[in-house]
Amino acid sequence: MASTIQVDKIQDTGGNTILSSNSTGTFTYSAGTGMGKVLQVVSTSLTGTTISTTSSSWAATTLTVDITPSATSSKVFITATCGETYVVSHASGFTLYRDATNLGSASAGFGLFYAPPGGSSDNKDPAFSLSYLDSPSSTSAVTYKVYIKTAGGTFYISSGATVTITAMEIGA
Repeated sequence: MASTIQVDKIQDTGGNTILSSNSTGTFTYSAGTGMGKVLQVVSTSLTGTTISTTSSSWAATTLTVDITPSATSSKVFITATCGETYVVSHASGFTLYRDATNLGSASAGFGLFYAPPGGSSDNKDPAFSLSYLDSPSSTSAVTYKVYIKTAGGTFYISSGATVTITAMEIGA
């Protein structure tokens, strides 16, 4: 004789939902929702796309990622990486924005990363990597985006470089 058990969710002794079902065969596993656990990871990579600016103000790039935190107490760890950049004659800077908020230091002027000008008119700069631990205090979708600017001339990320932005929700 076969037996069937039907439940909407399974909870631990503390009343925390470990496994739930939406009645269509889709399950949500929630056992890792404790403090310091990675709850979700979303990432965007671009290859073959030239990103450039001549702006001395922060200019949005196409390097963006959206994440919807599961709790207002969650933190979001963001990383953005790029293999190579070029700057023509002047210094360049990178920063991360959460929606319309610059997460970089306003007093630094160049955000989270700054590449000083080189000695020639076309300088290949080192790879950049930005990391930031954010506290968005939201359960609504949040957009993280890399912004760039230059002190003069043109700053660009060549189409041969792969650029990636990743957001990880960390349970609080």
